[in-house]
Amino acid sequence: MKTYELLLIFQQQMDDEMLGQKIEKVKNEIVKFGGKVESTTRLGRIAFARKLKKKDAGTYVVMIFALDPAKVAHLRERLHLDEDVFRFQITVARKQQKEVRSEAS
Repeated sequence: MKTYELLLIFQQQMDDEMLGQKIEKVKNEIVKFGGKVESTTRLGRIAFARKLKKKDAGTYVVMIFALDPAKVAHLRERLHLDEDVFRFQITVARKQQKEVRSEAS
């Protein structure tokens, strides 16, 4: 399993309780695919640099999780189906990238 970083941007109209439910839903999806969530950080409401789809801000959440690389595509599909997920980005976690760099040197 590789370690990934997931940046989620939720619709700005969510209250804390609803945001907590959406975060749990994403965590459950990761666990359902055989992964493990290592940490979750709520960054709060952040304004966009420019309006996107008539929105000027969103609620940002960062998750660090471990998952089989073959299952990442399935997770992406599930996130695309959630209407409250405005945008998301999955990248290999930074600590994993540092290990790869040191092996290549």
